[in-house]
Order: sequence, then C-alpha cells, then structure tokens
Amino acid sequence: MSPLEQRSALVKHLSETAARNLLVIVEGKNDKAALEKLGIRRIMLLDAHYKTVEKAIGEREVALLVDLDRHGRTLYHRLHHDLTRHGVRVDNHLREFLLKETPLRQIEGLYSYFCRLGSRDGRLPHRTAKMVAQQAALG
Repeated sequence: MSPLEQRSALVKHLSETAARNLLVIVEGKNDKAALEKLGIRRIMLLDAHYKTVEKAIGEREVALLVDLDRHGRTLYHRLHHDLTRHGVRVDNHLREFLLKETPLRQIEGLYSYFCRLGSRDGRLPHRTAKMVAQQAALG
C-alpha cells in the first residue's frame, strides 16, 4: 500500500470512528492528544481495569485503541473479553488497520505518522491540528 493509499485509508477509518461517535479507550494522555489532533473527540483514558470496564458498560460499542506492542495486546485481550462479557461490542477496525498496514506500535505516534504520510520527503510538515482534523472529518 502506497503512503497516499495508507493516508486515505487512515482518514477513512478515523472519519468512521468519529462519525459513529464511538467511545475510544486509550492508555495515556499522549495517546488521547494524538487522537484529538486527528478529530476524535470521545476518548476515555484507561483507568484501573475494572473501573474502565465499569465506565464503559453503558456504551453499546467502544473502540479499544491501546498500544500495539506485546503489553498492549495483552491489555486489549483482557479488556475485550470483559467488555464483551458485559454486552459491550468492541470495534477493532482502526486497530486492525494500524496493526496490519502500518509500522506503528504506539498510539501516541499516530498524529506524526499521519502527517508524514502526506509529505513528499517523509518529514513532518508544518500543519496545524485544525487542518488535519478538518481533512479527517471530510474523509
């Protein structure tokens, strides 16, 4: 997949997540900041495991966007199991895309990666978060 195709697919996944108003569960504040720059607004920071599950029980569906490394995979599986056991569906389309189609393993690097996909030389261009969020929203 070319960088332009990756960027387009990433915009599609981000736009769908934002349009569906899914609650996105992330590990830390840097992960949250990266997603906010890309137009995602309903974000919950991971708390103690049982508190996170307890807070998400009222949701029909959530997206788990914990890191894609070994620790993140373990965390994802535990949360996925407990959430589905309580009747909360887990949307993993964006996570699976990132895992299979990108070299990313840390969610906090998503914004920088997204910006680099749009530059000719692979360096981070000078763009405002507002411009990137608008592009993600337009899909």
